[in-house]
Amino acid sequence: MKILEERKDDIVILRINEDINFENAGEIKKFIVNLAEQEKVVKFIIDLENVGFIDSSGLGTLVSSYTFLKKLNGVLKIVNVNDNIAELFHLTRLDSFFEVYSDLDQAIASFK
Repeated sequence: MKILEERKDDIVILRINEDINFENAGEIKKFIVNLAEQEKVVKFIIDLENVGFIDSSGLGTLVSSYTFLKKLNGVLKIVNVNDNIAELFHLTRLDSFFEVYSDLDQAIASFK
């Protein structure tokens, strides 16, 4: 899985560039855990602009990453979801679990 990392102050933005499924979902959590443990980073935004599909493993990874960060007083926010992923979040009620933003600037501003 290709994960591009960008930093904005103390916020890490992870740009995912492919669908999230059982084959690659664990890489996202591993990436988050490594940064949180090694660099003490606890503010994350996951940018899903280039993700067309998320399966149940992917959803599980997002939830477990959120839970992991919450235990560290951290935050995981989601940005740039397409209509299919927005519908999936709605059906699974994850739209009320995650903070989901339509653009990156809004997500970054929400940390202030």
